[in-house]
Formats: sequence, C-alpha cells, structure tokens
Amino acid sequence: MIRRRIWESVYNSRAPDAVSWYRPHLELSLELIERCAPLSSASIIDVGAGESTLVDDLLSRGYRDLTVLDVSKNSYRRNEGAIRAFQRNDVRWIHGDITRICLPAQSFDLWHDRAVFHFLVNSEQREAYVRSVLNAVRPGGHVIVSTFGPEGPAQCSGLDVVRY
Repeated sequence: MIRRRIWESVYNSRAPDAVSWYRPHLELSLELIERCAPLSSASIIDVGAGESTLVDDLLSRGYRDLTVLDVSKNSYRRNEGAIRAFQRNDVRWIHGDITRICLPAQSFDLWHDRAVFHFLVNSEQREAYVRSVLNAVRPGGHVIVSTFGPEGPAQCSGLDVVRY
C-alpha cells in the first residue's frame, strides 16, 4: 500500500516528462519486443507501464493484444497516448501490484518490465514476481526486464531499489 500511495503521488504531482526515467519513445524496448514477438498477434503485457508511450507505439506497429499493468490508477490518465489507447478495446488495463495480483495462466507471449523489478527490495517480493512471470507467460514466451545497473541510483522517487 505504501508503494501505491507513493506512485499515486508521483503521477499526481509530476508531468510525464518531468521524471528521470521519461523517454518520448522506448526505442530499445520496441526493438527487443519486435525481435522477440514479431507477429502482431502476440499477446504482450507491459508491467509497471506508468505514463509510458510504449502501448501507443505498439499499437502504431500493429500489435493488437496488449495489456497494461500498473500499481497506480493515475499513471496513464495524463498521458495523451495512453488515454487514446485506454479507449481501445484491444488494450486491457489492470490496476494492481504485480506481487499480489493473479494474472491468467499462460496468457502472454511477451512480458515487458522497464520499471518494477528493481523496486522489489525483499526476496518475498521478488519470488512473488517470478511466480507471476512463470504463471502468466506461455511456454516459449519471452521476458524482458530492465533494472538499474551496479552504478545506478540507490533510490528512485524516494524508494529504495536493488541494483543488478
């Protein structure tokens, strides 16, 4: 609950481009996704999507089976691309904590996370996350997880992170 309140505060108080992790387009993520899931029919989940434009960019590339998950209800409300995508029937929006939510079994061809795993500072959280991945990703599917490297910050938005 504390993490949820912090993220609600971040998304209520800062513009999408006023946070250190903002990128107008996630070129590296898009390249990896297109390499791992080249078919537009691939089922993709973006975990910890925040105010990212990734969902908009995936839609513009023809992907039509997209799920956006974030712990904050406010994360996508001010992002124009996300607002447009939110109105589409081929994007599912899930509000929840990935360490507590139960996703449908073997429902995704690709799992994308650019913003969550490094915030899981205790082993129980990381184990719950891995269980979610193992449950939700289809056999033969792909998982893309980005984290802070060894030289990265020890905190982000006031929260401790784990560096890998």
